[in-house]
Amino acid sequence: SPKEIDEILQKNKDENQNFENPHKINHGEFKKLMEPVKFAEPETRPEDQIDELLPAAVEIILETEQASVSMLQRRLKLGYSRAARLIDQMEARDYVGPFEGSKPRKILITPERWEEERAELKTGK
Repeated sequence: SPKEIDEILQKNKDENQNFENPHKINHGEFKKLMEPVKFAEPETRPEDQIDELLPAAVEIILETEQASVSMLQRRLKLGYSRAARLIDQMEARDYVGPFEGSKPRKILITPERWEEERAELKTGK
């Protein structure tokens, strides 16, 4: 009956009047939560580290005249992430050109320049 419903609703309201939502936060807490997270700078950036397979990867692009992630994956038996990092490292060193959509990357390094740079990589300069 409507009277019973009203009584149940009133009882429920009375019982929950002192209920405090544990998930409720005030405006100041909300603003603090929404501030951008600041991460500490790593001591070495990933692009500063030379992958041990970089020389082999450069040899492959010079041999095949094709600088692509999929080529490195197949020839070096790598996963996508590592092959892509190798391409990124080559781009950072101006061995290959930037990504241009579906076009192949331009190979910027010559075999002569690679001979010089390979010696520098080995000596750690």
